[in-house]
Amino acid sequence: MKKDNRFKRQQLWDTDFIYSIFSLLLSAFIFWEVVNIPATEESFLARASFVPLLIGVGILLCGIIILKSALHKKDLNFIAPKGILLLAVFIVLTFAYIYLMDVLGFCIATLTYLIASMFMLSTDHMVKSAVLAVVMVAVLYFIFIDLLKIPFPSGIFL
Repeated sequence: MKKDNRFKRQQLWDTDFIYSIFSLLLSAFIFWEVVNIPATEESFLARASFVPLLIGVGILLCGIIILKSALHKKDLNFIAPKGILLLAVFIVLTFAYIYLMDVLGFCIATLTYLIASMFMLSTDHMVKSAVLAVVMVAVLYFIFIDLLKIPFPSGIFL
């Protein structure tokens, strides 16, 4: 009986369980934000809140499925302390990117964010990572700014 209780306690630190809780919290946040989007169109499908609502429902369903499988599996995969630290640094990096987008502009902030993210994930091929980051920024710039005419923050340099 004690072994079963210890297994249940350890199950709370399983990677699938943690990812499912994160997914459920993220979907709750998305639903909370969707409520604040003003309804400007008559048709529900044409409203600005429709796509974020679909994304929230998709994340919610994935979170429920992962949670169900995490509660019923026998072998556990634990997150190493290094993984928790890496996740925390990545979250801080993401918030810094969001803040610095207005200050530095889309191109510089995104390039810096992508290179830092790729460096955190793998330090084997830094030159390839930097080239890939430059190509990604150029493609995103071309698609959103040139083709779709969506303005991005220009920052203090432009």
